[in-house]
Amino acid sequence: MSHQTNTHTGFDMLSRIVCLLEAPVQQTWTHRNITREAMKRAAVRRFRALANDRRINYGPDELDTVANVFIKLYGRNATGAGVAFAARAELLADQVARADSGAAGIDPRYHFDAEQLKEAQKLLQVRHQQLVTSLVSGGRAAGALRLLGLQLNAIQDFYSHSSWVDLGRNGINFALGIPGQDVGAAAEENDVVCVDCDQADGTCYNNVIRDGRLTSGYLSGQRINGASVTKPQNRGKCSHGGVGDSSRTQPAIGGVSKDSLAPCFSPHHYAHSRAAEFAVQASEAYISAVLAAVGEERADWLRVIPGVLRGRGSVAVVLLPPSGQVPALVRFG
Repeated sequence: MSHQTNTHTGFDMLSRIVCLLEAPVQQTWTHRNITREAMKRAAVRRFRALANDRRINYGPDELDTVANVFIKLYGRNATGAGVAFAARAELLADQVARADSGAAGIDPRYHFDAEQLKEAQKLLQVRHQQLVTSLVSGGRAAGALRLLGLQLNAIQDFYSHSSWVDLGRNGINFALGIPGQDVGAAAEENDVVCVDCDQADGTCYNNVIRDGRLTSGYLSGQRINGASVTKPQNRGKCSHGGVGDSSRTQPAIGGVSKDSLAPCFSPHHYAHSRAAEFAVQASEAYISAVLAAVGEERADWLRVIPGVLRGRGSVAVVLLPPSGQVPALVRFG
C-alpha cells in the first residue's frame, strides 16, 4: 500500500522524515507483504485440499512457510521446488510494488483514486482478459507476471484508498476485475461523500458520509494521459490525505487513506490493518478467479506466477501435479 510515499514527491523532505519518525513501531502492510501473505495462504489452501485427499494431517507448524507445506505433502525431495515457489512469489511481489512507479503510479485509474472507481474496474477487466488469454495460449511469462502485478496492486489499493472499509463492509469485493461485474454503487459527480475533518493533518474520524455511495480520495500530482486530475472545489469530495497530498487542505479537508499506520501519512490509519487483511483475502480470491478462468487442465495455479530468472533469459515455472508425484521446477529457454 504506501502508495503516496512511492509516487508523490511534492512535499518537503523534512515533513516526510518527521512523519516517519512519528510512525508507530508496528508493522505497516506494504504491497510486498500483502502479496507474500496471499501467495502463502493460496499455497496452504491448495495443499491442504490435496492433503485431505491423501489423508495427510496438517498441524499449525506447517503453516509457517510455503517451503514447509511442499515438504509435508511431497517429502524432502520437494524442498527445491518449495524454495523455487517462494522465489517466484517474491518476483510477483516485486511486480506488484513496481506498479506504484512510472506512468501507472500517478494514474488514479490504476489505484482506485480520485473517484475513478468505474474506470479502474474497466481497466482491471481488460487486463484480466489479457492475462487469461496469455496463460491459456502459453504467452510470455514475463508479460503475464507484469499483468498480474498490475491487477493485484489495484485490487489491494481498493481497500486502502476507497471508502469500502469506512462504509462498514464486512468482506471483500469479489467483483473486482471480473468481466461483467460492477464495482458497486459508486459516487457520481454531484454526490457529497465527505465532510471536513477537525484538521487537515493527522487522524480523522467520521469524515466519510456513512449512507453515501462508494468513493475514494483525490491525491495531488496525479494525471490521466498527461492531464492533471484535481479535486473538485467545495463539492464534498474526499482527499487521499497525508503530508504528501496538498489537496488535503481543500474542503472537505483531511483524507481517507488507510495506506499505513502513520497518522501523518494516513488519516484513517486506525483502519489500516482491516484494509490490509481485506487486501490479502482479495488477492488470494483474484488468483483463484484467474485459475478458474484458465482451467486447471491447461495450467495449474502455480503456473500463474512464472518469473524470468534474474540475470538470465530463461523462465522458471513450478508445476504441481494433480497426483502424488513430486512437483517439478521446469526451465524454458
